[in-house]
Amino acid sequence: MPIIKPQGARKGASYYLVSLDRRGVELDDDDGEPQVGRRPYRVGPIRRSLRRASDAAFADSSTRAEDVVKQSHRERCLLSDAIAREIRSARTANRPYSDIFFIAHGWMADLGGAIDTFSAWVEQMEKAIPPSLAGAAAFRPLVVGVHWPSRPLPVRTQRKDHPLPHGLEPTAPGGPLDLDTETKPTFTNVAYSVVPILSFFQMEARAGVVGREGAAKILAKLQDAAGEAPDGTQGGSAPRFHLMGHSFGAKLLSETLRDPRPRHPANVRSVHTLFLVEAAFSTWGFDPKPNAYKDPAGPFSTVLDPRRKVDGAAIAVTSKYDYALGRVFPGAERLEYMAKHFWRGSAWRGWDTLPQSAPRAGALGFWSFSGVNSCQDTIRKAPAVPQQYGFLAKQNYHLVGDAVIDTSDSVMGRNTVKNDNFFVGGHSNIVHPEVANAFWQAALVP
Repeated sequence: MPIIKPQGARKGASYYLVSLDRRGVELDDDDGEPQVGRRPYRVGPIRRSLRRASDAAFADSSTRAEDVVKQSHRERCLLSDAIAREIRSARTANRPYSDIFFIAHGWMADLGGAIDTFSAWVEQMEKAIPPSLAGAAAFRPLVVGVHWPSRPLPVRTQRKDHPLPHGLEPTAPGGPLDLDTETKPTFTNVAYSVVPILSFFQMEARAGVVGREGAAKILAKLQDAAGEAPDGTQGGSAPRFHLMGHSFGAKLLSETLRDPRPRHPANVRSVHTLFLVEAAFSTWGFDPKPNAYKDPAGPFSTVLDPRRKVDGAAIAVTSKYDYALGRVFPGAERLEYMAKHFWRGSAWRGWDTLPQSAPRAGALGFWSFSGVNSCQDTIRKAPAVPQQYGFLAKQNYHLVGDAVIDTSDSVMGRNTVKNDNFFVGGHSNIVHPEVANAFWQAALVP
């Protein structure tokens, strides 16, 4: 079972690592190793008809083909099932978890990159824990990191300090994934640099698919295990769920709260906290009505509307030094719009920014919420006393993180990351105690 413990964290600070494939199907964990590329056995209509005919012809047989398929499904060992059993066991033993953190990484992260990112987040969160919770016996957190294939060409560099326990050796299509050796790309250096950039549209769409088809089901499974009622209400001992996503991971987690049928809302449970850091999707994504550019309501229009899916605070952290969202994202969105409307003759119209309005192609991680009411505050750098924000339940907040999310170098594990790239900037420079403190302040909203 992949339980990761960051090397810099104190005792007890660890997290579960759940892996999903590009279709949102959870990968097996039958022997403690996250497997890549293995999916559950799916039966098409033709094979299903043949199976029914075979079962009718051999009705007296003790074993039917349908039973074999059901048995194969029962034999699948999923980490989410193990986490759900752990939550139920804790409730039975009268030691329930108080808070469950559901986190997702962003674009350009392979398995090793996801582990580095989650370990840095968990370590920083553990260091910034409020004193009121540090020694509280009732505070029992559980952290689940969702890894999804967001990098088209994984770069495997030396990772001698990888926190994989018990000799865990993840595998990938074609053989074992060696995290301690450096593999040269098979393409030319130019192609190897261009392909990831061109994968923007693919990964943007994939984040939505993985969120709807995979992460949403896992979240619902954990909420069921926590003892929530079908209408979303929680019992006295039920833990509170906190969602934190970065970049495309913010879109992935937003998809878990989205009603798939707006006119006939599905049974989507609410969470306590939604914390979006440098979110890489439209600033109009939560707009419940057509915006100033006469575009329809945003895809997440039911998340923050009166039927709100966030019981506590919904927070968007932005930075003007995020060049990926301030420079690259608007251009990519315009190209996509032009490609869709080229034959209509309107590919070059409709992009003038209206007065007192966010751009049509603006990113949430750069412009914050548009079309919904929100309060603005500023993250101050390294205060002597942790900053208090006074977040309230069922409110939206825009935190300006220019003071900490900038182009200065950052440390990820034992590696120093340069954040002065013209096209990226401080997009991934989010691991700071000030950001962790803001997350804790949101999680503590009553």
